[in-house]
Amino acid sequence: MEALWETLAERARVPTEAEVDAYRRRQRQQEVRLQYIFFDVDAQASPRQRENIQSRADAVLDSIEGGASFAKMARRHSDSPTATVGGKTPRYRTEDKFTGALGEALAKLQDTGEMVREPIHTEDGIYIVRLEDRRSSLMNRGEAQWKLLSQRRRDSVKAGQRALMQEATVRVNPDVVLLQPDSR
Repeated sequence: MEALWETLAERARVPTEAEVDAYRRRQRQQEVRLQYIFFDVDAQASPRQRENIQSRADAVLDSIEGGASFAKMARRHSDSPTATVGGKTPRYRTEDKFTGALGEALAKLQDTGEMVREPIHTEDGIYIVRLEDRRSSLMNRGEAQWKLLSQRRRDSVKAGQRALMQEATVRVNPDVVLLQPDSR
């Protein structure tokens, strides 16, 4: 089986430098570094509790818009472990980490220091987010060539398997398979 796989995989065409460069451009990663303040909203919270947390988030956002330090407000009000570092996060690849309302809000933030205009509601709670910076990164040429060739090898194996299956004839070997009359 391994020999067959290798034979089929070897049929894959090695990508040219132009194809590798085009692949690198298509796979460009968007990375962001954020600051955020998180207000934990328990799933069992009453409407009154939710309203109080929303009011707290609105007040914090108003304070920041009025000139208060985002980092100080995060240290004071955030329910996240990042509170101790002013709400700062490591760099994240946006497509790996952020989905739903949070992902949509981050997609709108473009400039360093830009902040959401209103708190973001998620399943976990409420976020106030500030964009520390955004950058694109290209994978190196060797990694891109390896990934592109690996994908081509997988595609070649799948195509070879399909072709073999279409050409195959399946017959029952009565010495191996016990045929029983239909018991209906």
